[in-house]
Order: sequence, then structure tokens, then C-alpha cells
Amino acid sequence: MKVDQSIEKLLVEAERSLSQDITKGSRIFVMTPRFSAAVPPYVRDRVGAGLVQSLAESKFVPIYQPFLEERTNKRIESSDTALRIIHSSSLYDDYASMRALVDTLEGYAVDLLLVSRIHQNESEILVLNIDIVDAKTLQIESSMTVFSSDKIAPGRDTYVRINALIGNSPATTIYRDYPQLTNGLVGPFEVPLSYQALTLGVHQDVLKGREEIKFGISSGYESTYLQGAFNDSLYQVNQFNIDAFTLGVSLEFSAISKGANPRPIVSLLVNANVSKPTLFDNYFSSDTRLTVHFTRSIGAFFQIRFTDSIVKNGVYTDVINNQSYMLCYGASIHI
Repeated sequence: MKVDQSIEKLLVEAERSLSQDITKGSRIFVMTPRFSAAVPPYVRDRVGAGLVQSLAESKFVPIYQPFLEERTNKRIESSDTALRIIHSSSLYDDYASMRALVDTLEGYAVDLLLVSRIHQNESEILVLNIDIVDAKTLQIESSMTVFSSDKIAPGRDTYVRINALIGNSPATTIYRDYPQLTNGLVGPFEVPLSYQALTLGVHQDVLKGREEIKFGISSGYESTYLQGAFNDSLYQVNQFNIDAFTLGVSLEFSAISKGANPRPIVSLLVNANVSKPTLFDNYFSSDTRLTVHFTRSIGAFFQIRFTDSIVKNGVYTDVINNQSYMLCYGASIHI
């Protein structure tokens, strides 16, 4: 099934390229495609037949002449000590020279030849090289190369991703401590907290040419805060928020769509972070994210986040304790 999809994609691209070709002449004969050793004969035969159909939207008129189709002739030679199987081209056997073949083409009023060669790269992507050749002068009038996938280069693809998210937690214990005071404790209070973050990540395929598993690193800025006023009865500092810079690593598993242009449609990401609200304070968190990818560039996600106690020291110390989980949602942009 995957081979057939690659062939269909290859022929669609070939049809698009041939429909835009303006080489002088109209009557064209499609030569049997050459192919490298990695390409199965089935692919050669399918592409050869499909190239004729690909000319339907172009200015060219394909010529049918089965006696000019190239076939592989096999001949067995034996001796007292060896047995040899010799392969030869029917065109080389039937025509003594290129001039004889050109004269035959002229007899059928053939203006052009479509000469092609099929390759397969390390990522199993089919590559089709097409030359349009003048049948009288054998001059190559135009050339084109088409691929069975948009991902031409083999190797591990790298992606840049921007995430923006907000979230909320259930009732969480927070308090503030003024260490310079004998009785400087404000709280504790059981309140729901809010969360927002903006991150930038770089992700790379773990397997060459495959998008199912990605490893990534990310950094960003996040804020955990109390909506509304904090009841600071000592100094009336009524805002309670802990901002931090974050650094994390992630592993992502994706379900890939089928078709000519496969892409992630749903992915599950597990992320571990260390965050620093000050130079000397830090806390750890982890999150699990489910993303729905609307296109290759845009997605929306739902996330569950777990965080240990958060402490920020300064003129006073703010503490978020016993935080169980946060429910978050957001959007991502892939570059």
C-alpha cells in the first residue's frame, strides 16, 4: 500500500510538471523507464504506464508503438565449465545504431521522446528524473525531477515550536513569610491558582525520516499567580505571583496520517522541567500533553501539569505548597 501511495504521489507531481512544459512539438513517445537496482520492477512498470496518463493534461500527444517498448532479453550460454545468463536490451538487439532508431521514430512522425529514470533514496522516497528529447537531433529540450514525498532530504528533521498556554489548579496552600519579623507569617490560605506560560522548543526526529517519535528541548517563561488580591495583613503587598524561567526536555509520540503527504495528526508529549524564580531558588515540574494538529504548522493541546513546592525568596518569601495538579490548554505553532 505504501509503495502504491508513493507511485501515485510521483505521478501526480509528474503530471503537474509536464502540464507546464512548453517544449516545441506535440507527438511524444514514452520510453520504458530506466531504474536503479533498489527499485522493484513493479514500480518501473507502474510508473511507465502512469507516465502516459500523466500526459493527459499537457500539450503532448502520446504515441502508441509496442514494438519500440524496451524489453529485457535473456540468453543462456553454456560450456563445459560454466553457465552464463546474458541480459540485453531489445532496442540494442533490434536496432544496429541510434540512427536506425531515429529513422524509425521519424517514420511514425514522433517529435519528442520522454526518457525517464527512477531512483530510491535512503528514506525509501522515489525520485523520478524526466528528460524531453528532440527525436530528430537527440537534443535534451527540458528536464525535471519529481519526488514521491515533500521530504526530499534523508535524515532527521528538526522543528521549532512555539507554545502558549494557560491553566488553573484546584485549591492550593499558599503563604508569605517576612523572615525579618518575629511573627511575619501571612497565611496559609487554601486558594485556586492560575498559570500561564510561553515556551520555545526545538524538536528532532529520533528515527531518520520518521516523525512518529521526537526528542526536544525547550525554554521559556511561566507565571503561577493568584487572581485577585492576596490578603497581606502586614504590609498590604496584595499581589501573589511567582514568575520563573524554565528549561525542559521532552519525548513526543505522534500518529501520522496516511496519503501522499503524511503529517502528525495527534501526538502525546511527556515533558520534564526545571524552573528558576530566582538565581538561588528552583523547582521541578512534569506535564503530559495531548495535541491535535490541524495542519503541519498549527495545533491545539490539553495538558496535565504536576509541580513540587514552589519557593521564591526575596525581601519576603512566597511559598506554594502541596500543589497537586494543573489543567492547562493552549496552542502551538510549528516552524
